[in-house]
Amino acid sequence: FSLVSGVDILPTTLDLLNIQSPNIDGESVAPHLLTETPAPRSEVFLSRTPLWEEVINTGKEFTEHPYDTGIRNMKWKLLHRLSRDFQSEQGWWSVLSGTPTILPEYELYDLDNDPAEKQNVFDLHARSPEVLALQEKLLRWEKEMRTRTSRATLPPILQPYF
Repeated sequence: FSLVSGVDILPTTLDLLNIQSPNIDGESVAPHLLTETPAPRSEVFLSRTPLWEEVINTGKEFTEHPYDTGIRNMKWKLLHRLSRDFQSEQGWWSVLSGTPTILPEYELYDLDNDPAEKQNVFDLHARSPEVLALQEKLLRWEKEMRTRTSRATLPPILQPYF
């Protein structure tokens, strides 16, 4: 068992097709697929947009795109609920019930003992060196992603889809 990320799909595909990949995010895991050796990642990062909030517009203008981030290694999965304020006011349950959804800022799951991620153990382990190191890596990655996206620009004219 090894850790891979969705950003590894394109470099892996290009590698399997023997196409030189441009400077893109992710790593090819083709050599590990072909030899059945584990990929050398010690952790992977994730970003997700809560589905309902992406699909439905409650009539309010979004000032910020709601999303959450996370980092996962073989033992832990740490989530940072950046969308928690947004979900409190505009999340699907909040909209349907009229009751704000209260989410913690961080969630931590012990994947060895809780692979279904049912028990948030952040309060129990928040001060452990291992979890603090994960949190620091996650915050550094979030900052890097914000910097990258703030520099990204769209072309002045978008091409039609068809």
